[in-house]
Amino acid sequence: MTSFNKLSKLALLPFCIFLTSFILFRTADFPVRFTDVVGPCTGSKILSGGGGGHEIICEDGRVFVTNDSGVTWIEKKVKDNMVVKDIKFKKTNDNSIYGVAVGLNGQAYYSTGGSDNWSSSSTGTSENLNNVFFTPEGFLKNLFAVGNNSTVLFSSDGGKTWVKQSTSGLSTNFKSVFFVDVSNGWITGTTGTLHKTTNGGINWSINSANQSTVDFNDVFFKDLNNGFVVGNQGTIIKTGNGGQSWQSVPSGTTENLNDVEFYGNNNGLIVGDKGTSLFTTNGGSSWSSFDIGSTGNLKCIYVDNNGFFWVASSDGMIYSNDPAMFKPSAPEELEITSPPNSDAVSLKWKDKSDNENGFYMERKKESNQWERIAVLDKNTTTYTDRNVERGKSYEYRVCSHNSRGNSKYSNVVSIIITGIKESEQIPSEFILSQNYPNPFNPETNISFAIPTREFVQIKIYGLRGNELATLVNEEKAPGSYTIKFNGNSLASGIYYCKMTAGSFNKTIKIVFLK
Repeated sequence: MTSFNKLSKLALLPFCIFLTSFILFRTADFPVRFTDVVGPCTGSKILSGGGGGHEIICEDGRVFVTNDSGVTWIEKKVKDNMVVKDIKFKKTNDNSIYGVAVGLNGQAYYSTGGSDNWSSSSTGTSENLNNVFFTPEGFLKNLFAVGNNSTVLFSSDGGKTWVKQSTSGLSTNFKSVFFVDVSNGWITGTTGTLHKTTNGGINWSINSANQSTVDFNDVFFKDLNNGFVVGNQGTIIKTGNGGQSWQSVPSGTTENLNDVEFYGNNNGLIVGDKGTSLFTTNGGSSWSSFDIGSTGNLKCIYVDNNGFFWVASSDGMIYSNDPAMFKPSAPEELEITSPPNSDAVSLKWKDKSDNENGFYMERKKESNQWERIAVLDKNTTTYTDRNVERGKSYEYRVCSHNSRGNSKYSNVVSIIITGIKESEQIPSEFILSQNYPNPFNPETNISFAIPTREFVQIKIYGLRGNELATLVNEEKAPGSYTIKFNGNSLASGIYYCKMTAGSFNKTIKIVFLK
């Protein structure tokens, strides 16, 4: 387990090459559902990933960054032809971002500007470097890298220079390094390797965990005393006294377990080969299996600051339970709250989603096709359609939407406008209603009303005030009117519709999207 951007943690198994995906869990409600997103490493396996999916490392050495939870990916090269095995970022108190990338044959690069500018550093070793970890507190530029043949490297300047440290015992391949604080750290490796330091890595001692034939793949400590190690053949061991003694914990599986992570004291996750997924809500005293939605080898876990877990799998997709990664739920219980003899149709519904960006209101007039008549903000639960005609039938439905797509539609409601009260035949005030649909392509309806006979002008203007079209330029009798505007000759963008009638002036903003 290693630190990552925003102090995230992600394990990397150096001997495995695998496709990446991410599976996300909300810690408060294990087990949970997942959705899928395509990963960035087309034609190449993903070796590692972290930062909530912000940095992804491909087998061929490419590094991808996403700022929108995997909707788009941007390639960031560390160095041509470098096979990156692990990459970590850390933000210092002065808001500088330090990055370190390690790989085959002792290669290491550092960056002081995030993931854009990289410089080579000498490690003094030709061994493969598998994992790198920034210490979580204290000296913000301190970090450790571990690799094959018991290689341990220390840097106090953000990866610019490295010093090799010695460990006792047989030569093994180190897989992961983890520090509880600036002084206390752990290393795991093949054939039951478990080393500990209490002086910031100056000295490392063998810690006996009585599992000498089993590869230990990851280690996590919640504090100085309470820690967990996972390994091959379904191995889970835990300690409550800082590693003085260890006890086995049943896993219910013989598959290799590759990573362990906690968020808080109680909620934890372990993942392994062939989709093996275990969770705990009691601090790790017991673990239960659940179906994560993948049969691939699950390698890496990351938990972000919002309490969502991310897991790297071998099925080439990104699975997530982050609400932003799901399509929103459909609105429910849509109903009409206005009477048939009204001059408008009022609607309300229940918002059943917590991740929508907004709502689309759609209407069908008579037997025509559905058309979008309004784009509404998130958390909206009411809408009034003021553009209706006597004797006409209307149907309505609403859906929610976000960056992942649209929800299913709500139930459909219908109404026949039977008539408008006589007192409402002549408008009592000047009205310029918001056009519908809005945004529109290519036509939109613009409704207006005047209570007295007036000379009416309605014109379309650009953002700079340039006049583009005249829709009305004549005297009108009292009443309500609807006109159509076709924007085919315009470019996509924001425009203004201005109405002048007597002393009345009003301007509305309209949006044309091709």
